[in-house]
Amino acid sequence: MNTFVDELRKQHDTLMLKQRKQAGIKRQQNKKKDEELELYNPFYTDAPKYAKEYYGEVMHYTTKWDNEWD
Repeated sequence: MNTFVDELRKQHDTLMLKQRKQAGIKRQQNKKKDEELELYNPFYTDAPKYAKEYYGEVMHYTTKWDNEWD
């Protein structure tokens, strides 16, 4: 009985080691791809470009009279 448990534990440890290695490799591959796509930069650095890209004409119509008040 004890040998069965030992064998099972050995197989489990081997499987877990393989999974940890594969997960680490996968994480590194994904990180490289994400860095190429600049997904790790949570801040948008170009405000006018962001406004034009995501809000388009709505932003234009709401801000076109801003300078008329001065």
